[in-house]
Amino acid sequence: MSRGLSDGLACEMQRIVRRAGEPWTPGDSVKAAISRAARRLGLSFRRTRSIWYADPRAAIRAYEADELRRREWDLLLDRKHRLDAELAQLTARIDEAHASQ
Repeated sequence: MSRGLSDGLACEMQRIVRRAGEPWTPGDSVKAAISRAARRLGLSFRRTRSIWYADPRAAIRAYEADELRRREWDLLLDRKHRLDAELAQLTARIDEAHASQ
């Protein structure tokens, strides 16, 4: 495997792990975000931390990368559904307020 490919994969996995740690709340620590990402991605804290910091000793296997991509997709879909529901509620409230004027 070429060095560039492994660097690209490490960056992609790091992005997935860091996004899974979001959203940050006031007072959150990096440790809390890593814990949140680990829980959401089904990884151990140590494994998540090694990917979070792109530890060069933490080789990422193809099956693991595929699984993280799938879990990221699931997290994105869940977030989209939550945002769609929130938008529908806001639209209903705006429509209701507009109708009563």
